[in-house]
Amino acid sequence: MKIRHLPLWPFSVHVGGFEIQAKRFIQACVAAGLDAAPLAMMDEGDRADVIHYWGLHWTFGQTMTWAKRAGKKNVVTALLPSVPTSATSRSAFFVRRMMRRLIGPRLPISLVDALVVVSEEQRRVAIRFYGFRPESVFVIPHIVAGPYWKRSPEPGSEPYVLCTGNICPRKNQLALIRAAASEGFRLVISGAPMPGQQAYYETCLAEIKRCSNIRYLGNLDEQGEELVGAYLHAGAFILLSHLETQPVSALEAAVVGLPVALLDRPYGRQQLFRAALKIPTPSSGDVGLAVQKLLSNPKGFRIPSSELASTHPDRVGVAAATLYRALTDV
Repeated sequence: MKIRHLPLWPFSVHVGGFEIQAKRFIQACVAAGLDAAPLAMMDEGDRADVIHYWGLHWTFGQTMTWAKRAGKKNVVTALLPSVPTSATSRSAFFVRRMMRRLIGPRLPISLVDALVVVSEEQRRVAIRFYGFRPESVFVIPHIVAGPYWKRSPEPGSEPYVLCTGNICPRKNQLALIRAAASEGFRLVISGAPMPGQQAYYETCLAEIKRCSNIRYLGNLDEQGEELVGAYLHAGAFILLSHLETQPVSALEAAVVGLPVALLDRPYGRQQLFRAALKIPTPSSGDVGLAVQKLLSNPKGFRIPSSELASTHPDRVGVAAATLYRALTDV
């Protein structure tokens, strides 16, 4: 059985968390004994039994149609939007979905043999709002890379709060920087500027330079010893992101045993983050109070290792193999 993976755009154009997950997923599949690799688009001999697409996007439609005609199976991994909690917002969300179906290009879900999402919450969204059959939607969480496993935190005498990830308004690092400046807690930040967000990045750097209690590590190798070490020596992890699906940075922090705090948004309420501290607002006062809670009672906001096991590369590889074999009867 051959599995070939197809991203939405070339990685030479942009690589974010989703693209990193695609690479880790392929590696996990290979480790599980599968013949998995990126699809060679211009190689007529690169024939596959399953084509795995990264993104639920209408531009894949033609490829999926030809794949179906050739008897191949189409698998999609997608990050779906969270459904708002209020009845009014849910209604507006549903109306927007219906309008997109009526007036915009869309991908017929009949072309998709299996949809992979990262959480049960995302699975419910796929079934209720996108119309996928329950038996066609599979939950396989994001992967936490090997270097983060079997390591324990080693905070120093003055533990700091860590935040990692691409620097952009969505991830809201500026609010965390200003909270550290106002409340006086030690903060370490790592991440590259998101393409197109240079002005925001420069603002963050300017604020950091004014504060002796804040340190910026730059853009570190996502599996390198320096970044892993930053997690190990931290006292806590905080993410004030406005919008996420399943933030890998928070999972990495949880795997090494750090207490985790997330902004109280839908992504923070999923099963994997149930034990994490929820911060009501990104205000300096709320963030400062969260830091006090995390550092004074770290065990209270650690995610149990039993709940994180599904994010191990070996477990993901087995889950992927099970899915592919069920589709192809191999």
